[in-house]
Amino acid sequence: MDYVIRKFSFSRSRWHCQIAFPTVLMFFLVTQVRNCEDESRILNDLHRITYYAAVIRLQLLSILWL
Repeated sequence: MDYVIRKFSFSRSRWHCQIAFPTVLMFFLVTQVRNCEDESRILNDLHRITYYAAVIRLQLLSILWL
């Protein structure tokens, strides 16, 4: 009887592991994709801001030279 209980509890813990691992893996992958999207958005915003800053600087310099 003790063998049956141990086998059942091992089987149940293995089942929980089979459920938990894909769940954790999916959570990790989703958060990594979101972090990558956020980082890409931040870099694009930074690029746009520096571009507009350079354009404004050139416009101000051209006004000052007039």
